[in-house]
Amino acid sequence: MTIGLSMVISFLIQLITLILFCVAIYISFFYLPNLTYGNRVLSLLSMNMGLIVILHYTGILVSLSSFLEGIDKNAGIFGILIFGLIVESLVFWYIYSSKLNVAIHDCRFFRFISGFISDIKYREIGKKIVNENQKVIAEPHSGVIIALRGKSESIYCEGFELLKQYFEENNILFNFYVCRTPEDAKTVIENDKVEKIWIFGHGYIGGLDFGENGVLKYGDLKNAPKKDFIGQFHCNTEAKICNSLADFILKPNGKKFVHEGFRCVRMNREAIECCIKRNWDCDNACDR
Repeated sequence: MTIGLSMVISFLIQLITLILFCVAIYISFFYLPNLTYGNRVLSLLSMNMGLIVILHYTGILVSLSSFLEGIDKNAGIFGILIFGLIVESLVFWYIYSSKLNVAIHDCRFFRFISGFISDIKYREIGKKIVNENQKVIAEPHSGVIIALRGKSESIYCEGFELLKQYFEENNILFNFYVCRTPEDAKTVIENDKVEKIWIFGHGYIGGLDFGENGVLKYGDLKNAPKKDFIGQFHCNTEAKICNSLADFILKPNGKKFVHEGFRCVRMNREAIECCIKRNWDCDNACDR
């Protein structure tokens, strides 16, 4: 590989990374209007973090190759480029691992590598379980809210077969509620027959996001019936400025699962398995 070609490839890789970065920022203003500026940008970036990281470090490796081959007047230029990329990578790591408490290897990077396999394995299972367990129940029961936003079906990989198995093994009456609007979810939460509730979808700690259909703000549900358990298995950002649903309507001795920060499929599946082992006394134990 010649120095010129290496430099061109490195430049193109970094350009693609930059474009992804800019597109994420642009989209965030239209699809995540209910989050603060910083979290709007970072939440979109985190969704594509695996791809960005792979491109980023590929660029570093290509630049390093060019540097090792180019022992001439261009070596200094490549050295500066490598130094800049390393500094940039450290900034990436700080933002996504320390500041937001979301380690790349813990969620985003792993999801990029294994997401397709996970989707294929669990998506159809999850859809089948949800479709077969939607009914009208007049007795006290446990409810699982599935908040749909757009056409994405990755939500069906969250671990619904684990919940179903738990409910059935413990003779717990349960129901899955597919919600497409804030009003749908509000109806479920305000149902006094739903004594325990698991919430899956997109959102922040203070609400559930339905995209173009709006946002259900948990602060508007202060008068809803108190619950024995509340699990917010969606992203729980903005904890410093918002309260969770559990803060409003959890019974004094109730149990909850509300972890600050971003979440993904793998994290939720592992959390469900851990919470089941602890009989859902897991808010401070089954962290990511």
